[in-house]
Amino acid sequence: MPDEGRMVSEGEMQRVGKQIRLPWSKAMEIAIKSMKIRFGRSVVTTASIVLAIAFLMSILTGTTLVTSLKTRPPQRVWDMKTRAQEAEKGTLSLALPTGPKVLDEAKQRRVGIQADLTKAKGLERRGLQAELDTVRALIDALNSPKNPEQAKVEWVKSRAKADLVAADNEWQLLVRKLNEEGYTNVKPEVTKRPKATSFIKMLSTEMDPRDKWLAILAAMVCFVGIWNAMLMSVHERFREIGTMKCLGALESFIVKLYFLESSFMGLAGTLMGILLGFLLSMVRAVSSFGLERVWTNFDFGGALLSGLGTLLIGSLLSIGAAIFPARSAAKMDPVVAMRVDE
Repeated sequence: MPDEGRMVSEGEMQRVGKQIRLPWSKAMEIAIKSMKIRFGRSVVTTASIVLAIAFLMSILTGTTLVTSLKTRPPQRVWDMKTRAQEAEKGTLSLALPTGPKVLDEAKQRRVGIQADLTKAKGLERRGLQAELDTVRALIDALNSPKNPEQAKVEWVKSRAKADLVAADNEWQLLVRKLNEEGYTNVKPEVTKRPKATSFIKMLSTEMDPRDKWLAILAAMVCFVGIWNAMLMSVHERFREIGTMKCLGALESFIVKLYFLESSFMGLAGTLMGILLGFLLSMVRAVSSFGLERVWTNFDFGGALLSGLGTLLIGSLLSIGAAIFPARSAAKMDPVVAMRVDE
């Protein structure tokens, strides 16, 4: 320290001590302690992120399910139609059931189908009749000692036709269910094999315009929630930030603190929201379409892509929402910050 009353030289005024850049680990430690201290606010902020992301994930999962329901059953119908055509041409080969009990089981099944036919109507009757023809052809093939090969050919044709009828019946029933759920653009006729829909195409063309707006609103709610929480954190920590800057904390270190705190809350909220949204969407789908239909047709790969996309969106929103608050905290004048009454 220069003596009192002595003029301070220009060299002494410009002399600056060594600046130490604290590592990311120290910034992470301080950010975690800060969230623990402000646990109540962190929980409220994380809860808002969870709800927003869950809403977004449920929309994406629902779109994935509806897209699967509109493509996979028609694909099966088209495949069964091709299979039936091959059977008519004699190019389809199926193994005839064998065993000591096959004939007895087929006869019992024939009696049961005939009993059910008396009560069935519409699509159910159509499917039972096709299955009855298949069982009769199987019995003839097992009881035909003179021309077993011809009898087997007839059974193969009946089997392929019954599978086609079953697939088409399932598609017709699903079309009705989709129409009841409000999806009116589903065509019952299958003129060609539908192509698998990519995740990008699903978001751009398959998603209903209403769902797109809801997804955008959910993302905005998540963004505003994190932004508001970070701004509150800046105002609550004026003295703390001023103290750190007086002790030599660089602006980059302050920015690290806020980015880490925002990222932790965003990542935790996004992961919980993805899980919650997926579960809620699946519960709703099972209640609407049935467990077997959902399990058979659901595109779990598409759901995984939806989850990864939602995770990316949540992470980017968390980082983006922290930019302005972090810059505000980093640019704060330490003298002004120390004067603020908390």
